[in-house]
Order: sequence, then C-alpha cells, then structure tokens
Amino acid sequence: TQKVAIEAITRMVEEYDDDTGTHVKRIEAYSYFLSSKLNNDEKMAHDIIESIGLASLLHDIGKLMISKDILNKPGKLNSEEFEHIKQHSSVGGKILEESNKIFYDEFKKDSFLKMASLIAYHHHEKWNGSGYPDGLKGEEIPLCARIVSIADVYDAIRSKRVYKKAISHEEAVEIIRGESGKSFDPKLVDIFLKYHKDFDDIFNKL
Repeated sequence: TQKVAIEAITRMVEEYDDDTGTHVKRIEAYSYFLSSKLNNDEKMAHDIIESIGLASLLHDIGKLMISKDILNKPGKLNSEEFEHIKQHSSVGGKILEESNKIFYDEFKKDSFLKMASLIAYHHHEKWNGSGYPDGLKGEEIPLCARIVSIADVYDAIRSKRVYKKAISHEEAVEIIRGESGKSFDPKLVDIFLKYHKDFDDIFNKL
C-alpha cells in the first residue's frame, strides 16, 4: 500500500517536472543497490535498505512548489532563480516531516516518511559543509541522504536536460571520484567506484 501511494505521488512530480520521470525510478534502484553494498561494519537490515530505496522516490517532492518556468529554464539560472529552486529541499522535507508526525501521533512510532523527510531535506548537503539547506558536513548528514546524493548527482549529470547535454558514464565516474571528500562521503564513493558498472547497467535498463 505504501509503495502504491508513493508511486502515485511520484507520478504527480513526474508530470510537473518533465525531467523527473525515469530519473526517480533510477534513483530508487541506485539507492537500494548502494545501500546493499555498504561495508559489513555498517551493513543495514534488509528492511532499512528497502526503505531507503522507497523513500528516495520522494526526494524531489518539493519541486511541486517551484515555478515550472524555473525548473524548465533552458539557460543558466540567475542567483535569484537558484535561491528559489534550492527551496525545494526544505519544502519537500517539511511536507514529509509533517506527514510523518500525523502517523507518529496516531501510532506512536515513525513511518518510512521520517526517512523520506531526511532525504528530501538533506540530499543537497555536501560532505565539506558547502551544501544546502543547513550546511551540514560529514556524518552530520544522515546516511540515507548521503546515499541518495551520490545517486542523484550520478543520474543528473548523465541525463540530458533542457539546460545541458548528457555526459558519458566514464565522465560521470571521474566527476564523482573528484568530489570524494568534497561533495560526497569518501566511503560511499569508494563503494560507488568499486561497483560503478552496475550503475551504468541501471541507467541503461531504466
């Protein structure tokens, strides 16, 4: 029931943002895969891995509150437009956080929406603290958001957008390698580099 509900919401985002469609399906697959390959000392329970994949589908729900003119602008965003589009993470995180609160008040425990809210809030944070919305750094950033961050960036730079051309898998791998310790958790980048061909397979299949 949760998955059907999430996919229905995801379709709303897809129809609003032309570039989102297969992007979110690939994010789910990358996030699930990367979570499952964590080192043994950080190995997560299967239900948590599934929850990260499922929750990642909602990472861009906040874009529903962003002007379509800005989302689909063919050229570079100016500073004011960029500040506006950055709001999607806080807006999406707050929507999901409040939804989880309703669940918590009723059942006295968190739902998967708690993880989804953390992902929506923080998937644009950077390991070195230069991201948004809160400028979190290192392990201050929730692990689920660090995982989705790599998945999101890999897919975004490989995909054609109205404002940019697609790049090759090999170029994407080098970009992510270069952002280890800057944008991304170095430990997660090491896992990505070890299994990067699987990411390419997911991209091509979906």
